[in-house]
Amino acid sequence: MSSRVAVVLAAVCASPAWAGADQLSGERAYYAAGAGGYLSLVGVGDAGPTGEIEWYPGGAWGRFGVRAAYQGFDYDFNGALLAAGVSYTAGATRPHLHVALHGDVAFTVDDPDGTAAGIGGGLQTQLWVWGPLAVGLDSTAHVLYRADDEELTLHLASALTLRLSF
Repeated sequence: MSSRVAVVLAAVCASPAWAGADQLSGERAYYAAGAGGYLSLVGVGDAGPTGEIEWYPGGAWGRFGVRAAYQGFDYDFNGALLAAGVSYTAGATRPHLHVALHGDVAFTVDDPDGTAAGIGGGLQTQLWVWGPLAVGLDSTAHVLYRADDEELTLHLASALTLRLSF
């Protein structure tokens, strides 16, 4: 029995990479873009169109990347929440699954209630469908400050997108 364990341990240690390790090593660049819709639980806007783009340069950056997101307040494109920030790959077996944490700075534009700015973050998951096509789910929370009336607003939203990832 112990010889079997030794053989298995030797084979595992001698293998060139763990499953999915090449996807997390950061050696190759990765980028994705998606569009869809979102639903706001609380905060600015109720539901509307959304778009996301992210880029992981690889190399020395490892699991870190950058991202930008758009959440329109309605389907007539009257006002929006724009966010940009840093993303960290928490786990991946690309192209099949990609899970990332992100931190953002955000601000509103064309908001009837006045401009607001703040910080936030969330969890973004991507599930591969076929070829470069994937489905994304992004749950975010932002704390926004509106200087006009000195008010803090919590914005909680979930977005469902159809994505292309390479």
